[in-house]
Amino acid sequence: RGDAKNALLGGGDRSERIRTYNYPQDRITDHRCKESEFGISKMLAGGTNEDGVVGAFSPFLRDMERKELLAALEEEERRNSRPEPKGKKKRK
Repeated sequence: RGDAKNALLGGGDRSERIRTYNYPQDRITDHRCKESEFGISKMLAGGTNEDGVVGAFSPFLRDMERKELLAALEEEERRNSRPEPKGKKKRK
């Protein structure tokens, strides 16, 4: 159980980070979609999702999720379209 928990939480390594807030350069970087936006105070004070951090990165994250889903579907289709090896019968 402890191993499963550690796998979900991660080790706190810098490579596992999601976002970096760089105040001296007034920049937020989302490392999942590899995009940066400027204007930290504006984004953090944004009252609506469109003005805030979520609104800034959600288009990039949605695109990333679509690409991952498409790749998974293509992989599943590729596995399902392989011909059966000779001499083996399908189980019902």
